[in-house]
Amino acid sequence: PNGTWTRLAAGITETVIDTFGGTAATLLTAAHSGQILGATWTKHTSFTASTVPVITASGLLRCNETSASNTEVCYASGTPGSANYTVSAILTAASLATNEAAGIWGRLATGAATGYRAGYNVGTTKWELYSCVAGTYTLLGSATQSLLPTGYALALVMNGTTISVVVDGVTIISV
Repeated sequence: PNGTWTRLAAGITETVIDTFGGTAATLLTAAHSGQILGATWTKHTSFTASTVPVITASGLLRCNETSASNTEVCYASGTPGSANYTVSAILTAASLATNEAAGIWGRLATGAATGYRAGYNVGTTKWELYSCVAGTYTLLGSATQSLLPTGYALALVMNGTTISVVVDGVTIISV
């Protein structure tokens, strides 16, 4: 996914942008940095995957994990100025295996498996919003949609206690 991370505050914008360009087959956490603020990526050690995503020749990220029970999570070095910000990405379905899910995280604690995850679950054919606290996931909301092999503009909007999932400019989940 092409990712943008923007703080939501009147008149103030802090952004980390990464178009995931560069050498094909490069691991996201290897010799790669984002275009704005030189963001670097770190594998989150509180999640189960032993692998990290790899950059493809077309500038996409591909999951390297083969086990459906493992989760690849990486975070960018940029830090938003407040807890109110939006994480967005273009999510493209390159494959549609039943056990696959892809998404983005916000308010992710770097030292614990804690944060909000918005994404698409191929097995349930739903966009889903989860809260994850110390590795325990709670489904906060979902919306059914068949995924086509095109790009979807996915955003996770966090503003105070309101957490929303926006797909192609339409809010589909808000809690």
